[in-house]
Amino acid sequence: METILGNLRARRRILTTVLTDAPGLTIARNNDPDGDCGSHLALRFASDSEAVAFIERHGNAVGLVRPLDSGRHVYRNWESVMERRARDPRCDPWKMAKREIVYNRQQCPKSLDYLGRTVLIQVPYERSLAEVEAIAGQLRG
Repeated sequence: METILGNLRARRRILTTVLTDAPGLTIARNNDPDGDCGSHLALRFASDSEAVAFIERHGNAVGLVRPLDSGRHVYRNWESVMERRARDPRCDPWKMAKREIVYNRQQCPKSLDYLGRTVLIQVPYERSLAEVEAIAGQLRG
């Protein structure tokens, strides 16, 4: 596992080094760079349209995705939460709550804004360090 993490982190460091201070790109803050497994590098754009355009321009170079479009870990994609369905009626949080709980798909606009303006670069683990540097150069423009 340490070898895998080391390889991921080395490739992520290359991406970070090459993309730091690139015009029009901002690397999103990472609160624990030493503990990060290194599987992705997050870029933050000024608008969601800029994020989408970046993916359209560079999507063939490496795996790129906006978290908003990933289908994972975005509250409005969790049908069981949006529809207030519990997997087991004996552990239904909506029935156990002492208050009414209602969610809607636009409830957390700031989160949706961040998710829409963020692009995750999938760290290309299978590529050599030189290839990763070349990919980073392509992304830099």
